[in-house]
Amino acid sequence: MSKVIGTDTERLILGLGKTGFSMASWLARQGRSFRVLDTRDDPPYLAAVRELCPQSHIHTGGWRQDWLDAADELYVSPGLALSQEPIRQALAKGAMLVSDIDLYRQHSQASVIAVTGSNGKSTVVRLLEHIAQTLGLQALAGGNIGRPVLDLLEEPHELAVLELSSFQLEMTHALNADVAMVLNISPDHMDRYPDMTAYRAAKHRIFTGCQAIVVHAEDPLTAPLVSEQMPRQAYSLKQADIGLLSLQTEPGGVRLYRGLEPVYLWSGLALKGRHNQLNILAALSAGMLQGWSLTAMAEAVGSYRGLPHRCEWVADQAGVTFINDSKGTNVGATLAALDGLAPECAGRMHLLAGGDGKAADFRALGETCQRLGVSVYSYGRDGEQIAQACRQAGSEWVWTEDTLLAALAQARIRSAPGDWVILSPACASFDQFADFEARGEAFRQAVLDRATGMGGAL
Repeated sequence: MSKVIGTDTERLILGLGKTGFSMASWLARQGRSFRVLDTRDDPPYLAAVRELCPQSHIHTGGWRQDWLDAADELYVSPGLALSQEPIRQALAKGAMLVSDIDLYRQHSQASVIAVTGSNGKSTVVRLLEHIAQTLGLQALAGGNIGRPVLDLLEEPHELAVLELSSFQLEMTHALNADVAMVLNISPDHMDRYPDMTAYRAAKHRIFTGCQAIVVHAEDPLTAPLVSEQMPRQAYSLKQADIGLLSLQTEPGGVRLYRGLEPVYLWSGLALKGRHNQLNILAALSAGMLQGWSLTAMAEAVGSYRGLPHRCEWVADQAGVTFINDSKGTNVGATLAALDGLAPECAGRMHLLAGGDGKAADFRALGETCQRLGVSVYSYGRDGEQIAQACRQAGSEWVWTEDTLLAALAQARIRSAPGDWVILSPACASFDQFADFEARGEAFRQAVLDRATGMGGAL
Protein backbone atom coordinates (compact mmCIF):
# COMPACT_ATOMS: atom_id res chain seq x y z
CA MET A 1 0.00 0.00 0.00
CA SER A 2 1.41 3.38 -0.97
CA LYS A 3 2.26 6.10 1.51
CA VAL A 4 -0.11 9.07 1.17
CA ILE A 5 0.51 12.74 1.65
CA GLY A 6 -1.58 14.32 4.39
CA THR A 7 -4.33 16.51 2.97
CA ASP A 8 -7.73 17.85 3.84
CA THR A 9 -9.07 17.26 0.33
CA GLU A 10 -11.69 14.50 0.23
CA ARG A 11 -11.41 12.61 -3.04
CA LEU A 12 -14.03 10.04 -3.99
CA ILE A 13 -13.79 7.68 -6.96
CA LEU A 14 -17.16 6.42 -8.17
CA GLY A 15 -17.07 3.15 -10.09
CA LEU A 16 -14.40 0.48 -9.97
CA GLY A 17 -14.15 -0.56 -13.59
CA LYS A 18 -11.10 -0.08 -15.78
CA THR A 19 -11.24 3.73 -15.71
CA GLY A 20 -11.99 3.94 -11.99
CA PHE A 21 -9.06 1.69 -11.18
CA SER A 22 -6.75 3.71 -13.43
CA MET A 23 -7.74 6.88 -11.54
CA ALA A 24 -7.10 5.11 -8.22
CA SER A 25 -3.69 3.95 -9.42
CA TRP A 26 -2.78 7.44 -10.61
CA LEU A 27 -3.82 9.06 -7.30
CA ALA A 28 -1.85 6.45 -5.39
CA ARG A 29 1.25 7.17 -7.51
CA GLN A 30 0.83 10.86 -6.69
CA GLY A 31 0.62 10.06 -2.97
CA ARG A 32 -2.92 11.42 -2.70
CA SER A 33 -5.51 9.86 -0.39
CA PHE A 34 -8.90 8.82 -1.77
CA ARG A 35 -11.98 6.73 -1.21
CA VAL A 36 -13.61 4.33 -3.65
CA LEU A 37 -17.33 3.60 -3.96
CA ASP A 38 -19.06 1.08 -6.24
CA THR A 39 -22.71 0.10 -5.96
CA ARG A 40 -21.91 -3.44 -7.17
CA ASP A 41 -21.12 -6.06 -4.55
CA ASP A 42 -18.04 -7.39 -6.35
CA PRO A 43 -16.72 -4.90 -8.95
CA PRO A 44 -13.95 -6.04 -11.32
CA TYR A 45 -10.95 -4.33 -9.70
CA LEU A 46 -11.87 -4.73 -6.04
CA ALA A 47 -8.94 -6.98 -5.13
CA ALA A 48 -6.47 -4.75 -6.97
CA VAL A 49 -7.66 -1.52 -5.35
CA ARG A 50 -7.22 -3.06 -1.90
CA GLU A 51 -3.49 -2.88 -2.59
CA LEU A 52 -3.77 0.89 -3.06
CA CYS A 53 -5.83 2.14 -0.11
CA PRO A 54 -7.17 0.99 3.28
CA GLN A 55 -10.24 -1.24 3.39
CA SER A 56 -11.98 1.48 5.38
CA HIS A 57 -11.74 3.69 2.26
CA ILE A 58 -13.57 1.18 0.04
CA HIS A 59 -17.33 0.70 -0.04
CA THR A 60 -19.26 -1.66 -2.30
CA GLY A 61 -22.86 -2.82 -2.62
CA GLY A 62 -24.64 0.54 -2.49
CA TRP A 63 -24.32 4.28 -2.11
CA ARG A 64 -22.70 6.10 0.85
CA GLN A 65 -24.35 9.49 0.83
CA ASP A 66 -22.17 10.65 3.72
CA TRP A 67 -19.08 10.02 1.57
CA LEU A 68 -20.68 11.83 -1.35
CA ASP A 69 -21.67 14.78 0.83
CA ALA A 70 -18.13 15.05 2.23
CA ALA A 71 -16.37 14.85 -1.15
CA ASP A 72 -14.44 17.85 -2.42
CA GLU A 73 -13.53 16.08 -5.69
CA LEU A 74 -15.59 13.45 -7.51
CA TYR A 75 -13.76 11.11 -9.91
CA VAL A 76 -16.70 9.59 -11.79
CA SER A 77 -16.32 6.58 -14.07
CA PRO A 78 -17.92 7.27 -17.48
CA GLY A 79 -20.41 4.43 -17.14
CA LEU A 80 -22.19 6.33 -14.35
CA ALA A 81 -24.66 9.01 -15.42
CA LEU A 82 -24.20 12.38 -13.73
CA SER A 83 -27.99 12.61 -13.53
CA GLN A 84 -28.14 9.88 -10.89
CA GLU A 85 -29.54 11.50 -7.78
CA PRO A 86 -26.68 10.78 -5.33
CA ILE A 87 -24.14 12.19 -7.80
CA ARG A 88 -26.35 15.14 -8.68
CA GLN A 89 -26.72 16.05 -5.01
CA ALA A 90 -22.98 15.87 -4.37
CA LEU A 91 -22.24 18.14 -7.32
CA ALA A 92 -24.98 20.55 -6.23
CA LYS A 93 -23.32 20.81 -2.82
CA GLY A 94 -20.07 21.94 -4.41
CA ALA A 95 -18.06 18.82 -5.16
CA MET A 96 -15.77 19.35 -8.16
CA LEU A 97 -16.07 16.89 -11.02
CA VAL A 98 -12.66 15.55 -12.10
CA SER A 99 -12.21 13.42 -15.21
CA ASP A 100 -9.30 11.22 -16.19
CA ILE A 101 -9.16 13.03 -19.55
CA ASP A 102 -8.64 16.41 -17.86
CA LEU A 103 -5.98 14.94 -15.58
CA TYR A 104 -4.15 13.50 -18.55
CA ARG A 105 -4.15 16.85 -20.35
CA GLN A 106 -2.81 18.58 -17.24
CA HIS A 107 0.09 16.15 -16.89
CA SER A 108 1.08 15.38 -20.48
CA GLN A 109 2.84 17.47 -23.09
CA ALA A 110 1.85 15.15 -25.95
CA SER A 111 -0.23 16.31 -28.89
CA VAL A 112 -3.77 14.91 -28.93
CA ILE A 113 -5.95 13.78 -31.81
CA ALA A 114 -9.43 13.25 -30.36
CA VAL A 115 -12.00 11.03 -32.08
CA THR A 116 -15.66 10.46 -31.32
CA GLY A 117 -18.75 9.38 -33.23
CA SER A 118 -21.45 6.75 -33.02
CA ASN A 119 -19.47 4.30 -35.16
CA GLY A 120 -15.96 3.80 -36.51
CA LYS A 121 -14.09 5.38 -33.60
CA SER A 122 -11.90 2.38 -32.79
CA THR A 123 -10.97 1.78 -36.43
CA VAL A 124 -9.95 5.41 -36.95
CA VAL A 125 -7.99 5.57 -33.69
CA ARG A 126 -6.05 2.37 -34.35
CA LEU A 127 -5.45 3.35 -37.95
CA LEU A 128 -4.07 6.74 -36.87
CA GLU A 129 -1.85 5.06 -34.28
CA HIS A 130 -0.57 2.70 -36.99
CA ILE A 131 0.06 5.54 -39.45
CA ALA A 132 1.88 7.67 -36.87
CA GLN A 133 4.06 4.78 -35.70
CA THR A 134 4.85 3.85 -39.31
CA LEU A 135 5.98 7.43 -39.85
CA GLY A 136 8.34 7.09 -36.88
CA LEU A 137 6.35 8.96 -34.24
CA GLN A 138 5.98 7.84 -30.61
CA ALA A 139 2.19 7.44 -30.70
CA LEU A 140 -0.19 5.70 -28.30
CA ALA A 141 -3.92 5.04 -28.52
CA GLY A 142 -6.09 5.33 -25.42
CA GLY A 143 -9.46 6.20 -23.96
CA ASN A 144 -12.60 4.28 -24.77
CA ILE A 145 -10.62 1.90 -26.96
CA GLY A 146 -9.64 -0.10 -23.88
CA ARG A 147 -6.59 1.63 -22.39
CA PRO A 148 -7.45 4.39 -19.88
CA VAL A 149 -5.73 7.64 -20.73
CA LEU A 150 -3.95 7.98 -17.39
CA ASP A 151 -2.15 4.72 -18.13
CA LEU A 152 -0.55 6.42 -21.13
CA LEU A 153 1.45 8.59 -18.71
CA GLU A 154 3.49 5.49 -17.85
CA GLU A 155 5.06 5.40 -21.34
CA PRO A 156 6.96 8.07 -23.28
CA HIS A 157 4.96 9.37 -26.23
CA GLU A 158 4.65 12.51 -28.30
CA LEU A 159 1.16 11.85 -29.67
CA ALA A 160 -1.98 10.44 -28.06
CA VAL A 161 -4.84 9.31 -30.28
CA LEU A 162 -7.88 9.23 -28.02
CA GLU A 163 -11.18 7.48 -28.62
CA LEU A 164 -13.75 9.34 -26.55
CA SER A 165 -17.33 8.29 -25.87
CA SER A 166 -20.17 10.69 -25.21
CA PHE A 167 -20.05 9.53 -21.58
CA GLN A 168 -16.39 10.54 -21.26
CA LEU A 169 -16.97 13.86 -22.99
CA GLU A 170 -19.77 14.74 -20.56
CA MET A 171 -17.17 14.78 -17.80
CA THR A 172 -14.35 16.51 -19.68
CA HIS A 173 -13.90 20.27 -19.42
CA ALA A 174 -10.46 21.06 -20.86
CA LEU A 175 -9.69 18.62 -23.67
CA ASN A 176 -8.14 21.28 -25.94
CA ALA A 177 -7.28 18.72 -28.62
CA ASP A 178 -4.82 19.56 -31.37
CA VAL A 179 -7.22 17.88 -33.83
CA ALA A 180 -10.83 16.93 -33.04
CA MET A 181 -13.49 15.11 -35.04
CA VAL A 182 -17.00 13.68 -34.84
CA LEU A 183 -17.12 10.88 -37.40
CA ASN A 184 -20.88 10.44 -37.55
CA ILE A 185 -23.98 10.64 -35.38
CA SER A 186 -26.78 8.09 -35.27
CA PRO A 187 -29.07 7.08 -32.40
CA ASP A 188 -27.24 5.33 -29.56
CA HIS A 189 -27.51 5.22 -25.78
CA MET A 190 -31.09 6.43 -25.91
CA ASP A 191 -31.48 4.84 -22.49
CA ARG A 192 -29.15 7.56 -21.15
CA TYR A 193 -30.02 10.62 -23.24
CA PRO A 194 -33.51 12.15 -23.48
CA ASP A 195 -33.18 12.79 -27.22
CA MET A 196 -30.77 13.07 -30.13
CA THR A 197 -30.15 16.75 -29.42
CA ALA A 198 -28.69 15.91 -26.02
CA TYR A 199 -26.64 13.04 -27.45
CA ARG A 200 -25.23 15.26 -30.21
CA ALA A 201 -24.39 17.99 -27.69
CA ALA A 202 -22.38 15.51 -25.64
CA LYS A 203 -20.46 14.40 -28.71
CA HIS A 204 -19.70 17.98 -29.75
CA ARG A 205 -17.96 18.70 -26.44
CA ILE A 206 -14.93 17.19 -28.20
CA PHE A 207 -14.46 20.49 -30.04
CA THR A 208 -14.04 22.54 -26.84
CA GLY A 209 -10.74 24.40 -27.10
CA CYS A 210 -9.55 22.43 -30.13
CA GLN A 211 -6.95 23.78 -32.56
CA ALA A 212 -8.13 22.13 -35.79
CA ILE A 213 -11.11 20.08 -36.97
CA VAL A 214 -11.85 17.21 -39.35
CA VAL A 215 -15.21 17.51 -41.11
CA HIS A 216 -17.29 14.75 -42.70
CA ALA A 217 -18.75 16.78 -45.53
CA GLU A 218 -21.65 14.34 -46.10
CA ASP A 219 -22.92 14.53 -42.50
CA PRO A 220 -23.92 18.03 -41.35
CA LEU A 221 -24.61 16.77 -37.81
CA THR A 222 -20.86 16.31 -37.34
CA ALA A 223 -19.87 19.90 -38.22
CA PRO A 224 -19.15 22.12 -35.19
CA LEU A 225 -20.08 25.76 -34.74
CA VAL A 226 -16.57 27.20 -34.80
CA SER A 227 -14.86 30.15 -36.42
CA GLU A 228 -14.39 29.98 -40.19
CA GLN A 229 -10.71 30.68 -39.52
CA MET A 230 -10.34 27.39 -37.65
CA PRO A 231 -7.94 25.09 -39.59
CA ARG A 232 -9.92 22.19 -41.04
CA GLN A 233 -9.84 19.33 -43.51
CA ALA A 234 -13.05 17.97 -45.06
CA TYR A 235 -13.55 14.58 -46.67
CA SER A 236 -16.22 12.86 -48.74
CA LEU A 237 -16.84 9.77 -50.84
CA LYS A 238 -18.70 11.78 -53.42
CA GLN A 239 -16.98 12.97 -56.58
CA ALA A 240 -13.54 14.50 -56.07
CA ASP A 241 -13.77 18.25 -55.49
CA ILE A 242 -11.63 21.22 -54.53
CA GLY A 243 -10.71 21.24 -50.84
CA LEU A 244 -11.81 17.66 -50.18
CA LEU A 245 -10.02 14.42 -49.56
CA SER A 246 -11.92 11.69 -51.38
CA LEU A 247 -11.70 8.07 -52.53
CA GLN A 248 -12.95 6.69 -55.81
CA THR A 249 -13.24 3.03 -56.77
CA GLU A 250 -11.61 2.63 -60.18
CA PRO A 251 -10.35 -0.21 -62.39
CA GLY A 252 -7.40 -1.66 -60.52
CA GLY A 253 -8.33 -0.51 -57.04
CA VAL A 254 -9.26 2.46 -54.88
CA ARG A 255 -7.72 5.86 -55.68
CA LEU A 256 -7.11 8.68 -53.21
CA TYR A 257 -7.69 12.26 -54.37
CA ARG A 258 -6.64 15.54 -52.78
CA GLY A 259 -8.99 18.00 -54.39
CA LEU A 260 -8.94 17.07 -58.07
CA GLU A 261 -5.41 15.63 -57.91
CA PRO A 262 -4.95 11.84 -57.83
CA VAL A 263 -2.49 10.94 -55.08
CA TYR A 264 -2.36 7.18 -54.54
CA LEU A 265 -3.87 3.91 -55.78
CA TRP A 266 -4.43 0.94 -53.48
CA SER A 267 -4.77 -2.34 -55.36
CA GLY A 268 -6.04 -4.09 -52.22
CA LEU A 269 -7.25 -2.82 -48.86
CA ALA A 270 -7.88 -4.93 -45.75
CA LEU A 271 -10.53 -2.44 -44.64
CA LYS A 272 -13.61 -3.40 -46.62
CA GLY A 273 -16.78 -1.44 -47.32
CA ARG A 274 -17.89 2.14 -47.78
CA HIS A 275 -17.91 2.81 -44.04
CA ASN A 276 -14.23 1.89 -43.82
CA GLN A 277 -13.40 4.14 -46.76
CA LEU A 278 -14.85 6.99 -44.71
CA ASN A 279 -12.74 5.88 -41.75
CA ILE A 280 -9.61 5.98 -43.91
CA LEU A 281 -10.41 9.49 -45.09
CA ALA A 282 -11.02 10.70 -41.53
CA ALA A 283 -7.63 9.37 -40.42
CA LEU A 284 -5.81 10.87 -43.41
CA SER A 285 -7.52 14.22 -42.83
CA ALA A 286 -6.30 14.30 -39.22
CA GLY A 287 -2.78 13.46 -40.34
CA MET A 288 -2.81 16.26 -42.91
CA LEU A 289 -3.72 18.73 -40.17
CA GLN A 290 -0.68 17.44 -38.27
CA GLY A 291 1.51 18.13 -41.30
CA TRP A 292 2.18 14.50 -42.24
CA SER A 293 2.96 13.45 -45.82
CA LEU A 294 -0.21 12.27 -47.55
CA THR A 295 1.66 9.79 -49.73
CA ALA A 296 3.51 8.31 -46.76
CA MET A 297 0.21 8.00 -44.87
CA ALA A 298 -1.41 6.27 -47.84
CA GLU A 299 1.39 3.73 -47.90
CA ALA A 300 0.84 3.08 -44.18
CA VAL A 301 -2.89 2.59 -44.75
CA GLY A 302 -2.04 -0.17 -47.23
CA SER A 303 -0.24 -2.16 -44.51
CA TYR A 304 -3.01 -1.85 -41.90
CA ARG A 305 -4.88 -5.12 -41.30
CA GLY A 306 -7.93 -3.86 -39.39
CA LEU A 307 -9.45 -4.52 -35.97
CA PRO A 308 -10.71 -7.78 -34.54
CA HIS A 309 -14.52 -7.92 -34.34
CA ARG A 310 -14.98 -5.12 -36.89
CA CYS A 311 -16.12 -6.49 -40.27
CA GLU A 312 -13.48 -9.15 -39.72
CA TRP A 313 -13.26 -12.08 -42.10
CA VAL A 314 -13.43 -15.35 -40.14
CA ALA A 315 -13.69 -18.16 -42.70
CA ASP A 316 -15.00 -19.35 -46.04
CA GLN A 317 -16.81 -22.66 -45.66
CA ALA A 318 -18.57 -24.50 -48.50
CA GLY A 319 -18.66 -21.24 -50.45
CA VAL A 320 -20.17 -19.25 -47.54
CA THR A 321 -18.22 -16.33 -46.04
CA PHE A 322 -18.45 -15.66 -42.29
CA ILE A 323 -17.88 -12.08 -41.04
CA ASN A 324 -17.42 -11.06 -37.38
CA ASP A 325 -18.70 -7.52 -36.74
CA SER A 326 -19.41 -7.96 -33.03
CA LYS A 327 -18.23 -4.35 -32.51
CA GLY A 328 -21.50 -3.32 -34.18
CA THR A 329 -23.18 -2.50 -30.87
CA ASN A 330 -25.80 -0.07 -32.17
CA VAL A 331 -28.15 0.23 -35.12
CA GLY A 332 -26.01 2.79 -36.95
CA ALA A 333 -22.95 0.52 -36.87
CA THR A 334 -24.91 -2.39 -38.31
CA LEU A 335 -26.45 -0.23 -41.04
CA ALA A 336 -22.96 0.98 -42.00
CA ALA A 337 -21.70 -2.61 -42.14
CA LEU A 338 -24.59 -3.87 -44.27
CA ASP A 339 -24.45 -0.97 -46.73
CA GLY A 340 -20.67 -1.16 -46.88
CA LEU A 341 -20.47 -4.93 -47.43
CA ALA A 342 -23.47 -5.36 -49.76
CA PRO A 343 -21.58 -4.47 -52.99
CA GLU A 344 -18.98 -7.16 -52.25
CA CYS A 345 -21.42 -10.00 -51.48
CA ALA A 346 -22.33 -12.00 -54.58
CA GLY A 347 -25.22 -13.80 -52.89
CA ARG A 348 -27.55 -13.12 -49.97
CA MET A 349 -26.45 -11.60 -46.66
CA HIS A 350 -27.57 -13.41 -43.50
CA LEU A 351 -27.54 -11.09 -40.45
CA LEU A 352 -27.21 -12.28 -36.85
CA ALA A 353 -28.56 -9.46 -34.66
CA GLY A 354 -29.64 -9.22 -31.04
CA GLY A 355 -28.71 -8.57 -27.43
CA ASP A 356 -29.37 -5.52 -25.27
CA GLY A 357 -30.73 -2.84 -27.59
CA LYS A 358 -30.26 0.07 -25.15
CA ALA A 359 -33.78 1.34 -25.93
CA ALA A 360 -32.95 1.63 -29.64
CA ASP A 361 -35.47 2.09 -32.44
CA PHE A 362 -34.94 -0.80 -34.87
CA ARG A 363 -37.16 0.48 -37.68
CA ALA A 364 -34.21 1.71 -39.78
CA LEU A 365 -32.59 -1.72 -39.43
CA GLY A 366 -35.78 -3.40 -40.65
CA GLU A 367 -36.04 -1.05 -43.63
CA THR A 368 -32.40 -1.61 -44.61
CA CYS A 369 -32.69 -5.39 -44.36
CA GLN A 370 -35.80 -5.27 -46.55
CA ARG A 371 -34.08 -2.98 -49.10
CA LEU A 372 -30.97 -5.17 -49.34
CA GLY A 373 -32.81 -8.50 -49.18
CA VAL A 374 -31.06 -9.55 -45.97
CA SER A 375 -32.15 -12.68 -44.09
CA VAL A 376 -32.34 -11.84 -40.38
CA TYR A 377 -31.75 -14.20 -37.45
CA SER A 378 -32.48 -12.33 -34.23
CA TYR A 379 -31.71 -13.55 -30.73
CA GLY A 380 -31.31 -12.45 -27.13
CA ARG A 381 -33.12 -9.95 -24.94
CA ASP A 382 -34.32 -7.66 -27.70
CA GLY A 383 -34.33 -10.19 -30.52
CA GLU A 384 -38.10 -10.15 -30.83
CA GLN A 385 -38.11 -6.35 -31.22
CA ILE A 386 -35.64 -6.67 -34.10
CA ALA A 387 -37.71 -9.39 -35.73
CA GLN A 388 -40.87 -7.32 -35.39
CA ALA A 389 -39.21 -4.27 -36.97
CA CYS A 390 -38.04 -6.39 -39.92
CA ARG A 391 -41.45 -7.96 -40.45
CA GLN A 392 -43.16 -4.57 -40.25
CA ALA A 393 -40.79 -3.36 -42.98
CA GLY A 394 -42.09 -6.17 -45.20
CA SER A 395 -39.35 -8.76 -44.79
CA GLU A 396 -40.36 -12.42 -44.82
CA TRP A 397 -36.85 -13.77 -44.21
CA VAL A 398 -36.84 -13.43 -40.40
CA TRP A 399 -36.19 -16.06 -37.72
CA THR A 400 -35.92 -15.62 -33.94
CA GLU A 401 -33.79 -17.78 -31.64
CA ASP A 402 -32.83 -17.68 -27.97
CA THR A 403 -29.06 -17.51 -28.39
CA LEU A 404 -26.40 -16.34 -30.82
CA LEU A 405 -25.22 -19.88 -31.49
CA ALA A 406 -28.75 -21.05 -32.24
CA ALA A 407 -29.12 -18.13 -34.67
CA LEU A 408 -25.84 -19.10 -36.32
CA ALA A 409 -27.07 -22.67 -36.71
CA GLN A 410 -30.20 -21.45 -38.53
CA ALA A 411 -28.12 -19.20 -40.80
CA ARG A 412 -25.93 -22.16 -41.74
CA ILE A 413 -28.98 -24.19 -42.73
CA ARG A 414 -30.37 -21.46 -45.00
CA SER A 415 -27.14 -20.14 -46.56
CA ALA A 416 -25.82 -21.16 -49.99
CA PRO A 417 -22.52 -20.72 -51.87
CA GLY A 418 -21.88 -17.02 -52.51
CA ASP A 419 -23.78 -15.96 -49.35
CA TRP A 420 -22.29 -14.14 -46.36
CA VAL A 421 -23.21 -14.82 -42.72
CA ILE A 422 -22.57 -11.62 -40.77
CA LEU A 423 -22.59 -11.15 -37.00
CA SER A 424 -23.40 -7.45 -36.57
CA PRO A 425 -25.75 -7.41 -33.56
CA ALA A 426 -26.93 -3.75 -33.46
CA CYS A 427 -27.01 -4.27 -29.69
CA ALA A 428 -24.80 -4.44 -26.63
CA SER A 429 -23.71 -7.92 -25.56
CA PHE A 430 -24.40 -7.88 -21.84
CA ASP A 431 -27.51 -10.06 -21.86
CA GLN A 432 -25.46 -13.14 -22.86
CA PHE A 433 -21.76 -12.16 -22.91
CA ALA A 434 -19.25 -10.22 -20.82
CA ASP A 435 -18.52 -7.80 -23.68
CA PHE A 436 -18.50 -7.54 -27.47
CA GLU A 437 -15.08 -9.23 -27.61
CA ALA A 438 -16.41 -12.32 -25.83
CA ARG A 439 -19.40 -12.36 -28.17
CA GLY A 440 -17.18 -12.12 -31.24
CA GLU A 441 -14.86 -14.84 -29.96
CA ALA A 442 -17.84 -17.15 -29.33
CA PHE A 443 -18.99 -16.60 -32.91
CA ARG A 444 -15.50 -17.07 -34.34
CA GLN A 445 -14.92 -20.26 -32.35
CA ALA A 446 -18.28 -21.73 -33.35
CA VAL A 447 -17.52 -21.06 -37.02
CA LEU A 448 -13.99 -22.47 -36.86
CA ASP A 449 -14.99 -25.47 -34.75
CA ARG A 450 -17.47 -26.50 -37.41
CA ALA A 451 -14.71 -26.21 -40.02
CA THR A 452 -12.51 -28.63 -38.05
CA GLY A 453 -15.36 -31.00 -37.22
CA MET A 454 -15.31 -30.05 -33.53
CA GLY A 455 -18.44 -27.97 -33.39
CA GLY A 456 -21.15 -30.58 -33.03
CA ALA A 457 -24.68 -29.31 -32.72
CA LEU A 458 -25.10 -25.59 -32.03
